[in-house]
Amino acid sequence: MRVYDTSAIYDLIDNGNVIDFDDGATIELSKFEVGNVIRKQFALRHKISMDDALVLVKAVTIFLGNLRVLEPDPSDTLKFAIKEKITFYDASYIVAAMQSQSILVTEDKVQQEVARKYLSVEGVKD
Repeated sequence: MRVYDTSAIYDLIDNGNVIDFDDGATIELSKFEVGNVIRKQFALRHKISMDDALVLVKAVTIFLGNLRVLEPDPSDTLKFAIKEKITFYDASYIVAAMQSQSILVTEDKVQQEVARKYLSVEGVKD
């Protein structure tokens, strides 16, 4: 199984890539994080129109509805975030992948570096 983080999900949707949904998972947090990325692309960076933002949100909803939702243990996540000096958000994806013995898919370079110490990591294009 592959656990997709926010950077991977947004990249896949933004580029119109297709994945094997039967092999995919994420965490509940991802829908909010991806929504925030879309908001930033519209409101702060002015890279997309409101129509594009709404299309992306709909695509995210469909995409995430096809992924299994994992629930990493919050205590384990906090310990891991403190140990590795990374955000709780990033740690949550790594811990979810570790607990489910999955591959982490991320475009986040810091997250990749930390995760590689513990599990297999791929980028979207791998």
